[in-house]
Amino acid sequence: MDEIKTHRAYSGLTILVVDDHELVLRGIKQILENSFPTSTIITASTGEESIKMMRSCKVDVISVDLELPDMSGFNLIDHVRANYPDTSILVNTVHDEIWTVKRLTERSVEGIIFKSARADDYVEAIKTILDGGTFYDSGARLLMKSIRNERADESSLSMREIDVLRLIADGLNTEQIAVKLGVKANTIETHRRHLLEKLDVRNSAELVRRAISSGIISPIG
Repeated sequence: MDEIKTHRAYSGLTILVVDDHELVLRGIKQILENSFPTSTIITASTGEESIKMMRSCKVDVISVDLELPDMSGFNLIDHVRANYPDTSILVNTVHDEIWTVKRLTERSVEGIIFKSARADDYVEAIKTILDGGTFYDSGARLLMKSIRNERADESSLSMREIDVLRLIADGLNTEQIAVKLGVKANTIETHRRHLLEKLDVRNSAELVRRAISSGIISPIG
């Protein structure tokens, strides 16, 4: 009886799964069809294909892989947020790094689940989101806790210090950063010294590693 009620609750809903790996896509589709027999499960292997599908039908939940052949999963998420605000987003990814989770939480996705999770967890994530909730698996929750703990590091930095930090991570030296920001070299050295002190590191290499591991900057800048 409970199973019948569950099936009725999700009747007529549409779930779109986006992943560029055919075996993964087929596997997830089969799992969802078994778990949500009264819902419509559609799939796409590229960002553009998923966008076309969303133009033609109302999607209740979209499950997004971050690595797509034609666009970044983050760009697809931004497109969905801008054009389909009623569609909930579940991210299913292998990228279990702090900067990935930080970028996703900044976009307020409804769910994050790593591909190492069990099939039952994936189904539970979809159910929770369809019921109006949010779902972050244990690995994502742990990283989100780390992000909250590191907020103090980032909040203690000025906007100019963060600019300098990003340019240091890009490999620019003091003179190049000064030219780019239109200030004197000794001003950049002052910012560099403050960054070392605030993040409690000894040199630029440690500074960049700490900033990345803390989620202050991402490895792609």
